[in-house]
Amino acid sequence: MMLRRGLALPVTCALALSLGVAAIAYAAADDRMQLERLNVRETVLNAEQGRNLNRMARLLTALAQFRRDP
Repeated sequence: MMLRRGLALPVTCALALSLGVAAIAYAAADDRMQLERLNVRETVLNAEQGRNLNRMARLLTALAQFRRDP
């Protein structure tokens, strides 16, 4: 079945629009996945930072005690 010339432009525009919408939806999904990965990484880094601060506090406490009573 052949499309008439009068329908070719609207059909082409509709196809281009639907492809554009699909591309935007795909990019948005990719952005959400990347954001989720970054959130997980941030949580891991925050936990690591907390452990490091705890270790540093214990070392500084030991150093202060050693300084007072070698």
